[in-house]
Amino acid sequence: MKLVFQSYSGAEWCYDIHSGVVKPYKVETNAIGKEPPEETTFFKPNPFSEEDLEQAWGREVDPFILNVTERCSNRCRYCVYGGAYAHERVHSQRVMALETAIKGIERYCQLCKASSKPLSLSFYGGEPMFAEGMERIKAVLAYVHKQHPELIVKPSFTTNGNLLTEENCRFLIDNEFQVLISLDGPEDIQNRYRVTSAGAPTFATIMEGLRRLRDLSPDYYARRVSFCAVLTPPLDYVRRSAFFREHPLTAGHTMLVSNVSLYNQTLFDEATTQAFTQETIQATTRRHRPIIKRQCVARRNVIPLSTRSSGAS
Repeated sequence: MKLVFQSYSGAEWCYDIHSGVVKPYKVETNAIGKEPPEETTFFKPNPFSEEDLEQAWGREVDPFILNVTERCSNRCRYCVYGGAYAHERVHSQRVMALETAIKGIERYCQLCKASSKPLSLSFYGGEPMFAEGMERIKAVLAYVHKQHPELIVKPSFTTNGNLLTEENCRFLIDNEFQVLISLDGPEDIQNRYRVTSAGAPTFATIMEGLRRLRDLSPDYYARRVSFCAVLTPPLDYVRRSAFFREHPLTAGHTMLVSNVSLYNQTLFDEATTQAFTQETIQATTRRHRPIIKRQCVARRNVIPLSTRSSGAS
């Protein structure tokens, strides 16, 4: 994949995400030119024009995601914001201004009214359960309920699970949040890369929070909690699968899975990357082999129409 960017001067450059090479981009021929001078500044994002914003609002917006804070209680070693990935931001203490959140929400409310759709609000971070993030979330929901009581609100939440206090759990339950919790697998796999900002393991804290949320409302927990896992080297596919399938806090819940990004990073060396890729291919093949085998057997048992008898025996 190649991405085109503009520098401060307005010149266009092409960035190849696989090779990490940046070269001048010629629009008229779609060709790559010579190497840029070392002092050239890249990846300066241009502000969206009003026309750009109007076109974006005119398309389908679902859900509306508010990145309420860049602050995070974790320092997952594979996080794209952890400093190991080129051209990505790093963790900060930034919190979205309430005025910014309200301005976006008001526009989204008007769109939902015009299309008679529910208000699908998603809150993200960083870790949105920090006090500052929760303040923004509560203020946004209060604004919507007060200013647009006729709208059906469907809030969702992505969290690392470290701050599932009783107060936060009750807030999620009372507002019927759909909660997506980051969890990579059993204790040793979870703690391999997912650690706190102080470098401490996270598994025990997350499981304690999950039990608290389940015990406060088993019905809510069964309906509204799902998990997302990042697959990392070594894959340990069998043990990961068994954990999510069998553990009482995860069994039966929806799972989202993604592979750790292996591009433009300094976390994994080439040998680890190649071994992980091969392990992923093998695991995928093993997973689908029984399905493929059943399909092949079914095909062998089908009698072609041309060989069937047309009369009674």
